[in-house]
Amino acid sequence: IADESIGEPSGLQEGVRVLRVPILQTAREKVGREITANVVALGVLAVITEAVSRPALQEAVLARVPKGTTELNIKALSCGFELAEA
Repeated sequence: IADESIGEPSGLQEGVRVLRVPILQTAREKVGREITANVVALGVLAVITEAVSRPALQEAVLARVPKGTTELNIKALSCGFELAEA
């Protein structure tokens, strides 16, 4: 998974699939804070890999974010889920 604004990853083995997603743009334009890009990316990763359920990831994120940023981070996570489903 790579942000589409960053150049093409180099040194990849043959057959490796790269999913380019507008993570930074989404964090900036839809969430309103570019600093939330990591949480947007977590949402994308969770949907694509199915390694963790959405509720479990949301609970984990909320346990770690600074006080007062709950809504912002929930929005970022939801935007990540949406990006992966598009």
